[in-house]
Amino acid sequence: MTEEGLALARETGDRETIAFALLIRGLILKIQNREIRQAQTLILEGLSLFEASENSYWNKYWVATAKICLGLCERELGDAARAFDLLHQGLTLFREIGDHWGQHHYHRPSDDWNRIDAKGTA
Repeated sequence: MTEEGLALARETGDRETIAFALLIRGLILKIQNREIRQAQTLILEGLSLFEASENSYWNKYWVATAKICLGLCERELGDAARAFDLLHQGLTLFREIGDHWGQHHYHRPSDDWNRIDAKGTA
């Protein structure tokens, strides 16, 4: 279903729709813990489109979300330092836009955060 959605988004040519579809497809692969490299590739492509779009609240929200998702992918791939950096960037952006849900949702203690200490090591 998400593959079809991504294909339809690409047909529209709308960059934000494509970025969102890429992010959602990558998130699903990450959540299912399958094809982490493909998830990473999709999320990176979506992130680059979001970063090139207007500087709105929602755009920043999705950039922050994408960075956190990339951080989780990096952790799965064994790069704890890169994971920590991306997770920190995402949280910082949530703080900048005043998104309390994003700050608290991703900052709460969880397996993902507990596996990465303050120095970025697993």
